[in-house]
This record gives sequence, C-alpha cells and structure tokens, in this order.
Amino acid sequence: MKHLLNSDYQSMIELVGEFHSCQDPHRLRERVAGGVMTLIGGEYASFEHFAPTVPRAWAVGANGYAYENWVLSEFAKYASEHPAIIRYQETGDVSAIKISDFVDAKTWHRTNLYQRIHRVLGIEDQLGISLGPPDEEFYSVVLSRGRRNFH
Repeated sequence: MKHLLNSDYQSMIELVGEFHSCQDPHRLRERVAGGVMTLIGGEYASFEHFAPTVPRAWAVGANGYAYENWVLSEFAKYASEHPAIIRYQETGDVSAIKISDFVDAKTWHRTNLYQRIHRVLGIEDQLGISLGPPDEEFYSVVLSRGRRNFH
C-alpha cells in the first residue's frame, strides 16, 4: 500500500481551501474534478449527476473538458450495466470504488456500456465516489484511465 507524503496532505489541504473559496457552483464542480485528476492522475475527471429513474445524466469535466451529448445520452441508456453504479445502488457504500474491483476486463468489455462509450473514449477503468441516496438522483466524482487499476 502506498503511503501519503506530507506533500500529498498539503496538496489536499490547498485543494479544500480552493473549493471553499469558490463562489460559482459550476466552477466548483470543474475544480473538484480537476483537483481529483491532479491528486490521483487520469485521462478524464468529471463531476457527474445521474438520475436512474429518468434516466438522465450530466457531467462537468476538469479543465474545461465537456463530454459530447452522445456520451451522456448513451450513458443514461446503459448506466445500469456500470459495475460501480450497480454496487452503489445495491449497498449505498460511499467508499471510493473502481470498475476493476468488481469485474475483469473480459466481462467489462462485453457490456454495451463499454462497447458504446468507454471503448470509443479509450477508458478501461474508473474510480468513483458517489454522494446522495443510491435509489434517487446522485452525484459522483469520477476519474477515468486508459488502463486497468489505480495502483
């Protein structure tokens, strides 16, 4: 297990201070996504909202990145296949979880969600932290990588 350095703690404290000083909710979402990407590393980071009963999704990406409308539309259709969302809805566990915690690459690659979105975007794994009741609309901070695992 990797241990956090004093510089890691300092970076987190500075990031929380930056979040606290932000007055614009849209900008805050972008900063949260960017902060996670800076601390952990990845190709994409986003602050996402998902309403499973509608289905509807939106996302604010780090550093001004915006998912195209087709991505959000397809995600809303196939989110029920996402291993981390399934886990969150079943347990309500707010721990940071990864796709690779629940399925191997072969199983993941067989899903419509992977084939229609993640494969196209080059995403092999995601790390997410969800907030809000799992059976209703909820928010997640999601970090995506083009390789399996976050070790």
